[in-house]
Amino acid sequence: MVALAGGLVACAGGAIKGSAPRPRPVPVPHFRLHITALPSPVSANRVDRGTGAETLGGGAVWIAFGSLPSSAAGLGEVVGMSASTGRVVARWPGSGSPAGLAWSRQTLWEIGNAGDLSSPYAYTNDLIGISPRTGQLLQRIPVPSPEPPYGVAAFHGTVYVLGNTNSGNASELWQLTGGRLVPKLHLPGGQPPGDFAAVSDLAVCGPSLYAATSQGPASTAILVTRLALPSLKTVERWTLPAGGGFGCAPGGVVVVQQYSSAHALTILRNGMTRVGPSFGPVTLHASLVVIGDTLWVPRLLPPPSLHRVSVLNVYAWPTARALDTYHLPHGTLQWAMQIGPHTFWYNSYGPGEGPGPFPVRWWQVNVQHP
Repeated sequence: MVALAGGLVACAGGAIKGSAPRPRPVPVPHFRLHITALPSPVSANRVDRGTGAETLGGGAVWIAFGSLPSSAAGLGEVVGMSASTGRVVARWPGSGSPAGLAWSRQTLWEIGNAGDLSSPYAYTNDLIGISPRTGQLLQRIPVPSPEPPYGVAAFHGTVYVLGNTNSGNASELWQLTGGRLVPKLHLPGGQPPGDFAAVSDLAVCGPSLYAATSQGPASTAILVTRLALPSLKTVERWTLPAGGGFGCAPGGVVVVQQYSSAHALTILRNGMTRVGPSFGPVTLHASLVVIGDTLWVPRLLPPPSLHRVSVLNVYAWPTARALDTYHLPHGTLQWAMQIGPHTFWYNSYGPGEGPGPFPVRWWQVNVQHP
């Protein structure tokens, strides 16, 4: 066990050889992590949590927060934080139940699941364009679906929206063209169940668009479809027993699958599926972080008491070989997002607290080679 910067501890096992006791070899961590505190972006009486609705754009990190559970139909907010300093630079009204956020052509695009329909910013079946500078409502575009959309992404100035079209049996991918959503592709299955629905269902990774749908209304299986951009030609499709969240990696994506009470790292690349090592509970509101040729998976250790410890497991890409384990020192991680090539943010709550309107603390982690 070796101490690292910012109070981190890296752990690894080492065998003691020979009959005589001797000191256990001290492992050398592959990375050095430097943690600094960030100002909280959350205003009073807001649910302090990441929702799977966040994006980068204009030198800022944009995060959508929902309303309090007691007033789920109320307004949420979209907060912009400087990617270099963490300082709040904008705060605008948003959906009370945000489902997705994207940045394209100096505009924030948000979709939501519920809202107070008396407000132009809270909605159910619309794609909303918001000015990041003024918060002005620029466009309100109806999604041609009887159910709320559940995915939004952007690529080189083009916005894509994913939503149900047949009571969870099918989905449609629309492209924003000329101020309206044009249907481009019919996909099998509806909105993914459970954990995957809590994070990103539509993601741009390199020159590809990845869409997650369910195998059917009563199924926990996930279909992941890879589409070439900008043609939207289907390249390949995988069927996974369950999963939660995309992580973009060189030449492929990473998904965390759930098998009973365990989870496993799953790599989807070049038409192949590689299942990596299994581990305990993961933090599925957190994005998988990819730094260079390594994968960082936020997860939780089983608690000996009511307090959980947050851990980062680090794996090599694309072999999924385990490298390091880092224990985060600031309570239970509940949200994480990659900000730059060597930087990610996370927030956490302390002992005795839990997810919800607590004074959650926010942190920046810079990853360096020792």
